[in-house]
Amino acid sequence: MSTPPDPQDARMVYLREKGLYLFGGNEAAFQKWLLKPDPQLGGSQPQQVIDQGQPETVIALIESALRGIPD
Repeated sequence: MSTPPDPQDARMVYLREKGLYLFGGNEAAFQKWLLKPDPQLGGSQPQQVIDQGQPETVIALIESALRGIPD
């Protein structure tokens, strides 16, 4: 019997796909953004927010940017 996929992994795959799309496939630019403090995250780095178990917050930020809607 196989184990179900880890929902955390699915969120991280989605986050990476959307993040890379936002940065036109530029891995270096996406990685740089993950480590840059963001005012929409209260000055936290997106990677810090992810590491604190809140990837949904970063996903929402990316999706907003893709829609062109500032939060």
